[in-house]
Formats: sequence, structure tokens, C-alpha cells
Amino acid sequence: MKLCVWARCPSVLLAAAVLLVHPVAAWSQPIDWFPGGRYEHAVGFGQDVHLVTIDLCAPGVSVRTTDAGERGQTVSSFGRAVGAAMAVNGDFFAPGYNPDGPAMGNGHLWGGDDHAYVTPLSFGLHGVHIPHHALTEGPAPFATQVISGHPTLLDHGVTVGNPDDPLCTNGNPRTAIGITADHRTLLVLVADGRRPGVNGMTCDMAAALLRDHGAYDAVNLDGGGSATLYHGFLGVVNRPSDGRERVVANHLAILATGSGEAPQCPVREPRCPVTGRSLVCTDRTHVAACFEGVLSPPGDCAAYGALCSTVLPTGVGCASVFCVSGPTDPPRDHEACLPDGRILHCLASGGADNLRACSAGAVCQSDGSSAVCAPPGTVTPRDGGADVPMDARNLDVPIDRPTEDARVTDVPGRPPVIDAAVMAGDVAPTSMLDGGCGCRTASARSSAAGGFGWMALFALAAQRRRRLERLRGV
Repeated sequence: MKLCVWARCPSVLLAAAVLLVHPVAAWSQPIDWFPGGRYEHAVGFGQDVHLVTIDLCAPGVSVRTTDAGERGQTVSSFGRAVGAAMAVNGDFFAPGYNPDGPAMGNGHLWGGDDHAYVTPLSFGLHGVHIPHHALTEGPAPFATQVISGHPTLLDHGVTVGNPDDPLCTNGNPRTAIGITADHRTLLVLVADGRRPGVNGMTCDMAAALLRDHGAYDAVNLDGGGSATLYHGFLGVVNRPSDGRERVVANHLAILATGSGEAPQCPVREPRCPVTGRSLVCTDRTHVAACFEGVLSPPGDCAAYGALCSTVLPTGVGCASVFCVSGPTDPPRDHEACLPDGRILHCLASGGADNLRACSAGAVCQSDGSSAVCAPPGTVTPRDGGADVPMDARNLDVPIDRPTEDARVTDVPGRPPVIDAAVMAGDVAPTSMLDGGCGCRTASARSSAAGGFGWMALFALAAQRRRRLERLRGV
């Protein structure tokens, strides 16, 4: 038997160091808990730890968080209500089940502010984001599902020490979320505590355990008696320290149907169905046609100030970025303020028309459902309306309604093709884009005024696109 000298055995030293940080017994054999989800359990050394690893690109896997009207439920109640394969508790919260930090369910923002000791964990189309808690930028621009926690445990693979916070330095029941560097894998940790022989975890223990399992960024969620792990068939699998489930403000659930879209998967070129044809979003601003398993070159919605939407009445297509807040925000008939202060009529189809300006001395102001021309400050804007006076003599121009749909060109025996020239802006359309804001050909009855209106919209689209790129760090 070959003896090992400590100084010459770095692997032994590393194992000992890890044991001191988060001592747990050997992990159980991984169990396939649901399609795309794997469960592991470890007991020993004062710990009782549950870990779920979720493939965000597995067919049918998606993240679902709590809307304002769903607050104040146990984890199992919420999980059953939304048909979750798995669910855990979410934010720290105040009386009235008010989260400490931003919350969002299905695109509806609620909860508290993003202050300097809270991390909004954002999920959206092709995106997951866990920022450092010191940042106060709010949810990511692509977010449709959000919970918040504190403090940050891992930031780009580095442990964020929080030595002055007893919440972190004391062993407690704990819930934490991690994401791998490629954003394809989500890790959910629930550690029990506050019972004989089970001490709970410190933040550093949780950070080390998540990092050892591949996490690159991670955040601590509400713990203590709130820490709960629910399985859609088995029920609650951990032992909440209150002796029963606690009613909490909000939750994070995993839906796993086993087939269909995986919306949070970061893959930019989705697989096409083997048979048939369809349209797909390849990222937030590009739409492409699938035909018999082959993906056509995508068209650029952003050229028209639009997002690729998955919830248009006609299916997948482009929707005006001035009219919807995200790719899964259903379009609706309402008026919105453009960044330059003009009023835009948003259509339930996802497009827009009837661009008009306010008279001199008045500005477009919106309450979220309608927009009016009013003196600055008389209406509280909710959708980003600019507080800039505009002169109607220069900006009140008509825009033609669409007359022809060119979203997909059908040629017998050949794949459907999106009109890439129009989508990319190589051909300047003179009609307002309806039901796809980028999927319509030019109206046969164009006018010089209509063309001027499009130049204005192109300028606005370019401005908005640059702003989105800055937000994304492009």
C-alpha cells in the first residue's frame, strides 16, 4: 500500500477542505424525478440536503413563478395549482405576503424594489439571469418570471462572502438556486435544519456545495421554516422546521411535460419539428420558418422595433416592442406612448397603427391602458412614455394600413420562406406592420407622408434597439 504524504497529495487536501466547508455524507444515487430533472439526497455530518438538477433545454421544461393574485400559498398548494413537477419557496417577505424585492409571474411585475441587498432572479425567453445583489438594475429586460433573494452566493464562479450577516453565518434551513455558466442547467438546493442532529447550512456551505455541482452564479432564497421542496407526485419531500408547511409570498415551480418548447433554454437555433412547417423564435428578436426539420434563415424583427412573440393570435411572429413588454406578453388593443412623445394605437394582433402627435405644449402620457395628450405631469406614465413636448405640425403624419400578408411565401413543393428582404429592412415598406410587425409587404397605396412616418419609426426602432443592446451588454 502506497502511503500519501499530505504535502504531495493535493487531492487529499482539497477533499479535506471541502469537507470542512460543507460536510455531508455521500450523495444518494441520482433519481430521474421528472423529464429533465434529477434528484439527489445526502444525510450525515449534521446535514440533510436535497438537490435537484434541471435541464432547461429538456423538451417541455419551463419555469413558472407566482403572480400577484397567487401570493400567500404553501409551496404544495401553488405546485398543485400550476401542475408543477417540482416547486420551492421564493422571496423573503413582509406582512401581507409582500416580497422583499421584485417579483413577476407571467410577465406581470409586482413585489418590492430592487435595493442593494436583493437579487432579482430573472427567467425569460432564452434567458436566465442572477445578478450580484449590489446591482440595482431590476429584472432583466427579457424577464417574464422573477423571484428575488439575498444574498448572492456565487458570482461568476466566485464565492461572495457575507461575514456580517447572521442570516448567512448561522446554520439554518436553506433554499438556494444556482445556474451553470452555459445557463442550460438550473440547480435547486433545499437544506433542512433546526432539529436534533441536523444543523442547517451557512451561506458559504451552500455556495461551496452548489459550485461543486457546477453552479456559476447562485443566490440564497428565504429559508428557515419557509424552506420547502415539493414534488408533483411525492408531495413535500423535505422536513420543514415548523413541523408543517409555511404559507409564503411566492414560489418557483418547474413544469415538465416531456415534450414541446423549453422557453428558458439559451439555445439560439431551436430544433425544428421533423415533419410539417412552423415558425419559431430563434432569439428575442429573430423569427424563422421550419420546414420538414430544416430551419430557414431568420428574419429580424428588431429592424422594425419589434420582438419575436410566441403568443400572437396567429402563433409565432413579430410584435411591436412599443406595445408588448416581452415575448410572452399577449398583445392587446390599447394606446401607448412612443419614446419621442407620440401616441401609437396597439392592436390585439401584435401590430400597431394610427400614429399621432400631441399639439405643442402637450405630451403623450399613459396610464397603462390608454394614452392622452396632456400637460406634463398630469398623468402618471406606466409604459415608458416620454415627457417631451412635440409639435404636431411636424409629426402628425398618416401611416397606411396593411393590404397583403407576406409572413410566409408558399411555393408548391418548396419550403416556406419569410420575406427576408422586408424583414431585414432592405426593402422599406410603407404600410404599418400588423399582426407581425415586420411580416407585411408594402401597401400598394403608399404616400410621401406614409414614407415619412416609416422613416420616423425606423429611427425609433434603431434607438430602441441600441438601448436594448446596451442593457444586454452587447
